[in-house]
Amino acid sequence: MKTVLPMLMAIVGGVIYHLSSKSFPKALNPLIGIILAYITGIVVCFGALIVTERLSWTNSFREINLPVIGLGLGAATVEIGFILAYRAGWQLGLTSFVVNVSVTLALNHKVMNRGAKASLSVWLLD
Repeated sequence: MKTVLPMLMAIVGGVIYHLSSKSFPKALNPLIGIILAYITGIVVCFGALIVTERLSWTNSFREINLPVIGLGLGAATVEIGFILAYRAGWQLGLTSFVVNVSVTLALNHKVMNRGAKASLSVWLLD
């Protein structure tokens, strides 16, 4: 169950994420909306930290490094990209599929040449 639970959390979170991103109010500035979404995320993470943290918080703060900042930059870029893609008319399931396949291919250099053609074909079919 330890390996299944994180995947289920990611799947449920992904569904909530995409449905919410697709339903973002058009009149709302995407950057303001993302700031409010991150505040919500911070509150949820802080609550989970209080309930589950067994180690000293200072130990965790000592481990902060550049990849932590990169995660924030990547997350903000993903958020803005999805909201703008949905506002441009991209379909709910296709958008996530094209992005996730493209990211997988970019991270897996061995299959990049074979898979890039398949990903491009799916994107062009729309």
